[in-house]
Amino acid sequence: MDIATNAVTGAQMMGDISFLVTLTNFPKEQINDETVELLRPYVAAPDFNYNAAKKVRSIATSVGMLIGKHPGQPARTTQASPAA
Repeated sequence: MDIATNAVTGAQMMGDISFLVTLTNFPKEQINDETVELLRPYVAAPDFNYNAAKKVRSIATSVGMLIGKHPGQPARTTQASPAA
């Protein structure tokens, strides 16, 4: 399992503007046994739990707020220093 590749691919998927719609409309009933087997290492990982997800979500929210990418949060602007 190549974690770096999976992280990049995952970030690209979640960065897609239609990710939540795609996830919501995913045809769950069409998941086959092979897919379940491929997901097993991820689901069995010790950090695949509610608390870890909550922590990552909290970090991502904080980073988003910092760079002004959080809903309801205006983008930060840099003001030029007054000339001395």
